[in-house]
Amino acid sequence: MATAAPGAPPSDTTRVRRLGSVALISGLTVALGGAHGLHALSGLGALLVGQRGPLVCAYKARTGRPCLGCGGTRALALMGRGEVRAAITAHPLGAWTGAMAWLAVVSGLVSVVSGRGAFLRVAVWLMALSFLPVLAATVAWWWPRGVTAG
Repeated sequence: MATAAPGAPPSDTTRVRRLGSVALISGLTVALGGAHGLHALSGLGALLVGQRGPLVCAYKARTGRPCLGCGGTRALALMGRGEVRAAITAHPLGAWTGAMAWLAVVSGLVSVVSGRGAFLRVAVWLMALSFLPVLAATVAWWWPRGVTAG
C-alpha cells in the first residue's frame, strides 16, 4: 500500500472514514448519553435557581399544560433503550431524534468499515428530508395538549 506524500490532501476513502467516525461517535453520544446529559443539565439548572428536583418547564409551570418540548428527553431515552412505540407516544420529535442518532451510528459504522460514503449520504438526506414533516406532526400532536387543552 503506497503512502501519500507529506502535505498531500487525504484520499477520498480517508475523508469518508473520518466523516463516518464523526457520525458514529456523535450518534452514539446522542443515542446512549443524550437523555442522561439533558437530565443532568436540568438538575444543575434547578440547583442554580434553588429548586428541588429537575427543572420544571416554565410554560408548564405557568399554564399547567406541556410545552412543545415536554416529553422529548423521555422519548430520546426510550429510543436509546429501543422502546420505539413508547418513544413515539411520549414525543414524536424526541423519538425521531433518537432514531436519527441510531441511523448516524449505523451509517458511520458502515462508512468507517467500507470506506465508502454512499450510505452516509443517504442517511444525511433522509435526516434532512424527514425533519420538517416530523416537526409538523409533532406540532399537530402537541397542539390539543399544549394550547387548546383545559
